[in-house]
This record gives sequence, C-alpha cells and structure tokens, in this order.
Amino acid sequence: TLDYYVSLAEELVKAGTHILAIKDMAGVLKPQASSMLVGALRKHFPDVPLHIHTHDTSGAGVASMLACAAAGADIVDVAVDAMSGMTSQPSMGAMVACTRGTEHDTGIQMEKVFDY
Repeated sequence: TLDYYVSLAEELVKAGTHILAIKDMAGVLKPQASSMLVGALRKHFPDVPLHIHTHDTSGAGVASMLACAAAGADIVDVAVDAMSGMTSQPSMGAMVACTRGTEHDTGIQMEKVFDY
C-alpha cells in the first residue's frame, strides 16, 4: 500500500539518506500509480530529492515518467532513443519533446544529441 512505501521512506530518511530512489525494475509502474506514489513522497519529504527509475516493459514508461515529473520527482531516468523502450528505459527524445515549453523543459537540444 501507499502507507507502506511512505513508512519505508520515513525509515530511510531517519537513517540519514540524502535521496529517495524508486526503482521499477519490471517496468510496470503506471502513470496514475506514479502520481500517487511520488505525490505522497513529495508531500512527506519536500526537501529530499526523488529519483525514479523504470523500464518501458509495459509501454507506459514515458507516460509514467511524465506523471512522476508532474508529481514532483527531481530525477527520472531515460535512455537515448535508439537504445530505449522495452526492457530499457523510456525514450529521452519523447521525454524532451513532451516537456518542451513546460515547467519541466529539460533544455536538451536533441539535434546536438543526434550529432554526438
């Protein structure tokens, strides 16, 4: 339950952690659950950075990472487009495109990434 994860995070913060990292190794974290989890953690720990890592196994990785960002995550992991999706992380290009012009704009210029 959500209370379980908040309680676990409380223990970690009391132990002195400097960041809370959520790892969805199976890639099954969905957008609504992402919003709920990150929102609850952000509410309880407004000054602790939140780092979210998922895989795109379910195909919902980009949507879930967008939901995490909107709910207050500080870091979401992505992969370069050619190496993203499926068992890898969500697409960086999709995240950059979806956040361009928003409060979560990364400032990344994909053309420069492609040149690299």
